[in-house]
Amino acid sequence: MTWRWGTHLAERANAPIRWEETDQVPFAYYPNGGTYEWLFLENARSFQAKLALLEERKLRGFSAWVLGLEDDDIWPSLPKK
Repeated sequence: MTWRWGTHLAERANAPIRWEETDQVPFAYYPNGGTYEWLFLENARSFQAKLALLEERKLRGFSAWVLGLEDDDIWPSLPKK
C-alpha cells in the first residue's frame, strides 16, 4: 500500500491519522463490517525516528521492505554518503 493510498483510505473512512508514541509511527483505524481495519503508515517523521535509533544504537545500516510506496518527504532526510 502506498503512503498516498493509505492516507486516502483514512480520509475516506473519516479516521484521523494519529501518532503511536512507542513505535514512532502514524496510524489510523476505522470500522469495517463488524471489525476494525488498521493502517500503519511510514512518513518522514517516523523515518527520522528510525534514523535516530540507528545512530543512537550505532547500527551499521537498515533495510526497507519495499521502496516506492513511501511518503516522498522521506528522501530528503536520508544522509548523503
